[in-house]
Amino acid sequence: AFMVSVWCGANRFLHTEITRHDHALCKIFGWKRAPGHDTFKRFFKKFDLESSSQLSDHLFGWVFNNIQFDNITLDCDSTILT
Repeated sequence: AFMVSVWCGANRFLHTEITRHDHALCKIFGWKRAPGHDTFKRFFKKFDLESSSQLSDHLFGWVFNNIQFDNITLDCDSTILT
């Protein structure tokens, strides 16, 4: 639910309340109820710098392992080739 809120534009914990009260999103994702912003705040208070770094390494690793980069080209200005 937190990631869906971020995906929908939330950039503060309080903004997750918009997702919480969006019945269409709850139905799409099969949630009976979405948690409130205080739930997310309590959850993230459990993380210290080390565990946050480990989590971000894991998440970024997952993203880059699941996105296909086989069709990206690098366009260069011809002036850098001389």
